[in-house]
Amino acid sequence: MSSANVTKYLKGFDADQRSALQSVRSVVVTALPTGEEVIAWGMPSIRISGVLVLSYAGFKNHNTIFPGVGAPFEGFGLEVEKYRASKGALKFDRVKPFPAGLLKKIIGQRITEINESFPKKNGRSRGTWNSFGGLQERRAGRRMGYLHAER
Repeated sequence: MSSANVTKYLKGFDADQRSALQSVRSVVVTALPTGEEVIAWGMPSIRISGVLVLSYAGFKNHNTIFPGVGAPFEGFGLEVEKYRASKGALKFDRVKPFPAGLLKKIIGQRITEINESFPKKNGRSRGTWNSFGGLQERRAGRRMGYLHAER
């Protein structure tokens, strides 16, 4: 799946709702230029090296942002409360764009969560993403008890 599929998904909405969803897409793609746009679970999503960062979707009466697993809104306080739909979803008006500054903060939080999830129990690790500028990827694993880099 590619960004062409995301474009096709967005074309399924009326112009006003498509504009609100396109604003989310623009912020996400700008913030994560090395990300891959995909359709995951029937929604436009962005992944970096196969790791889901964020999904978003349009519905009949609203739009929703799904920032993945973990505690995506931890530390945001009242800033996200008016959008909060559930533990892992934010609803916003179907025709008004989601605030770009808040979306960038949420993306930053997700990147931090993803980075903190490594190294895995098997010793596999992944490098860090530098604040939205792109991926500085470094993978490593354990061989004979010693950490070594994979290329």
